[in-house]
Amino acid sequence: MKDYIKVEELKMYLGTNLQVQYKGIINGIELSKYREEYNKRNLYSCDFPFSTEELEPFNSPKEIIGNRVGYIKIIEDWKNGTSVRVGTMKAGLKRFTLFGGGFKPIVKPLSKLTEEDKKGMTKDDIIAAKLGFTSNISLSAAMILASKHYDIFNWLGRGLAIEKED
Repeated sequence: MKDYIKVEELKMYLGTNLQVQYKGIINGIELSKYREEYNKRNLYSCDFPFSTEELEPFNSPKEIIGNRVGYIKIIEDWKNGTSVRVGTMKAGLKRFTLFGGGFKPIVKPLSKLTEEDKKGMTKDDIIAAKLGFTSNISLSAAMILASKHYDIFNWLGRGLAIEKED
């Protein structure tokens, strides 16, 4: 059975500006600018009625699909499951279902836990986190770790996330 990120896990990171990587159009701004310039040259400069022979051909650049980075903006019930809408305000939002994947959170492994990030956690929570026993840590410790984008659900080990670079 395919492993996927569960809603309960993702909720811990809401409001933390967790970044995610997903496939999308990486030259969207270039495409929009071409469309805008084309319209200025053709549609807005012609007298009406006009014939299509007066228009230059629409030779838009090809879409380039690649890895994009955005933020989780919305988690919602959608059709037969839960969907996540990710992206940026400039590029719009893209919908993914949790079961279908298509996006990967960018998180830090617990092995990179710093002294600064341990503030507010008990010794038992720190030991459990370092050993990877995150089901044994307190809710307040889990919230601290999630707010700093640590992988508290072993997403990295399950292949569901990407390690955050320093």
